[in-house]
Amino acid sequence: ELKKTGAAIEHYRRGLDANPKDYRAWNGLGQTYELMAMHKFSLYYYRRAAALRPYDSRMLNSLGSSLEKLGQKEDAIKVYLQSVAVQDTEGIAEIKLAKLYSEAGNTAKARSYYLGLLETRGANQIEPELLLETLLYLAKAFRDTEDYEKAESFASMLLDYNGPEKEEAQAILRQIRALERQSYSIMSVDMADESSADSEILLS
Repeated sequence: ELKKTGAAIEHYRRGLDANPKDYRAWNGLGQTYELMAMHKFSLYYYRRAAALRPYDSRMLNSLGSSLEKLGQKEDAIKVYLQSVAVQDTEGIAEIKLAKLYSEAGNTAKARSYYLGLLETRGANQIEPELLLETLLYLAKAFRDTEDYEKAESFASMLLDYNGPEKEEAQAILRQIRALERQSYSIMSVDMADESSADSEILLS
């Protein structure tokens, strides 16, 4: 394996000797060092590739991934935003942004990117694991903002799948129904109080 990576590094370096602006060679070196878990080196080479191809989402996504692995999440977000801006052909940046914003506790932005993922790809074109993650996140996010209709819609979609996500969806649906009953009870009491107050005014 070491012989293979050594040969790959030598191959890409020869390419750069011939043409220092060969973005594929810079990117290839980045990939090779990434395979060796030498992320600081891979970051350097991915930066060089992205500098030569700032409009190429593939270069930007590789750079963003490298920054993530080094814990530089804010910088990774900036790079993924660039990738989205240049029409990310692989659809990777949108997924990464949804996850990173979710980890950062920015629910509004995470929700926006998860929704965008569903709209651009469609549920049938998303990998099953990612689809379950997306639907569950949206069900929880809309429940927490008291948009119960949307929360119920996304939670109901999870009932077609087996696994822990289905159980969480069922729990969310129970919560929503309990909250709706509670809200209806409070509303009924308020209406009764108002009606009683109006009757007292008329009698006086």
